[in-house]
Amino acid sequence: EGLNGAIMAYGQTASGKTYSISGSTALGEASPDADSGKDRGIIHFALEDLFTKLRDQSGKNEYLVRMSYCELYMEKVNDLLRKISPQSQNLPVKEDAEGKGFYAEGLKEKIVSSAEEVVDQLRQAEKRRRVAYTRFNEVSSRSHTILTLVIECSMPLDPGPGAESAAGGAAIAADDLPRVTRVGRLVIVDLAGNERVD
Repeated sequence: EGLNGAIMAYGQTASGKTYSISGSTALGEASPDADSGKDRGIIHFALEDLFTKLRDQSGKNEYLVRMSYCELYMEKVNDLLRKISPQSQNLPVKEDAEGKGFYAEGLKEKIVSSAEEVVDQLRQAEKRRRVAYTRFNEVSSRSHTILTLVIECSMPLDPGPGAESAAGGAAIAADDLPRVTRVGRLVIVDLAGNERVD
């Protein structure tokens, strides 16, 4: 539909924000209970719903899904989809020339085709996320994370009434119709707790 949406987890340290969003994926490892739904988070359910709808609506429409995953730590943007290197750390934040928003320059976008592929990428990325011991939690997220899914839908334009007469009475093939692309975004944000790390 070309709509944008956001889900944010906010709360005190050790209140379960990361687990609610990511489930067992937050541990950076596969859980034996992940298939049963026991260790799944909001991300799992959102991805399952998204890719099921895309499969059900495919036909004349073509879909492309891209993901990016970054952390904000100590006012710096770090790309979690790339191995830790100077190119993945402290990315500059820029404003879009058309004034449509802000973006992190150099943030990797990966094309994905299934919920499982996204979850696998997140498991690897979670191992690069900043964590620390706090008096509330032994392993506590110290950074905010932002998962962005960009969904593009390319569909043929409806020729409308009178299109056949304009084409000399012949029907227009679907491949010959001009296409329109709609873009939607789903952003899932896991905010770190605001307590000081001692």
